[in-house]
Amino acid sequence: MADDKKLADLEDELSTRKSVEKRCLKIYKEVEKGFQDERVRADQNCDFWDVYNLELNYSQRYNGTSKTYLPLVHDAVEARVTRFVNQVFPSNGRYVEVTTQNGDVPYAHAALIENYIKKAKLRTQVIPAMIRNGDVEGQYTIYATWKKDKRTVRYREKDPMQLNGMEGMDLGDDLGDKVDNVKEEELENGYTHVETINDSDICILPATADSIEDALAKGGSVTLVMRMSKGEVQNNIDDGTFKKDKGEMLLKGFTSNSLSGRFKNPRKENAAAAGIKTHGASKFALIYQTWSLIKTGGEKRLCVTYYGGSNIILSCKRNPYWCDKCPIISVPVKKISGVVKGKSQVERASTLQYAANDLY
Repeated sequence: MADDKKLADLEDELSTRKSVEKRCLKIYKEVEKGFQDERVRADQNCDFWDVYNLELNYSQRYNGTSKTYLPLVHDAVEARVTRFVNQVFPSNGRYVEVTTQNGDVPYAHAALIENYIKKAKLRTQVIPAMIRNGDVEGQYTIYATWKKDKRTVRYREKDPMQLNGMEGMDLGDDLGDKVDNVKEEELENGYTHVETINDSDICILPATADSIEDALAKGGSVTLVMRMSKGEVQNNIDDGTFKKDKGEMLLKGFTSNSLSGRFKNPRKENAAAAGIKTHGASKFALIYQTWSLIKTGGEKRLCVTYYGGSNIILSCKRNPYWCDKCPIISVPVKKISGVVKGKSQVERASTLQYAANDLY
């Protein structure tokens, strides 16, 4: 019963407690200031993405009609992506090498890990995007969660023939006849979902921490910026992630979210560079997902809090993962002492790229 009580506590809504609510509002103010302090860095990253995406901007000195952009930095980044991905994921298809203490090879565990690598599409989608982000922004950041997909499949199955009016009588064996029936079955598929996060969408406080774990241990926080459509917000209300009253409040003021307009959307800019244009204003809710240590039950526990604005605490619950770790991994490409984030690798080559464009 004690273990059941501990597991039930993971689903308890903590923001209804005055002390927790006060702490959450204080954390929100710290996070807001943290994102404001990183605004210059976010603007610089947009310039570095312009260099990668071959977009001419105000940094060009030559004032003429030439629109040529030499893909020097772009090709260098892509070459690094190809090299590093091939090193991590060799062409033989064996990505995991592990041995036990007695020298045995756990083939079953290795096969399971490789299956999750393929399910999460680490080789084809996640790691290449992460390496590009690292070179352009200076920070590798991924967000790992557990995802479940449901689908209803249909199949044919032969059932014994039954005579009308004689329900329940199995005459198939006697007559030797069977009929095809179409049946439905719901299948649930669970797997690890890994997502690459842009540097401007994560705030680690204090900024002088050595890592995410160090930041949390020092009483800081780790915050992700999440952009949700109305359907996603409604799904979170239905599955209990968001409180119903706060979630409905967010839906009513959907177009006037107090967080909207404060952040540039790097995904939208990258989509535009790929030729994908959006017409009109994109409507989405900009939500903070914050991980921090909050005192509850007489001790500090790792909790996840969702904010829909300065006065909207959508939810605050204990860490739902049994490992009790933050599911965000964020490390700099090159570690700099006394700061948690690194410098862009494109920055040092951007001046040469602009000069090459002007000279062409």
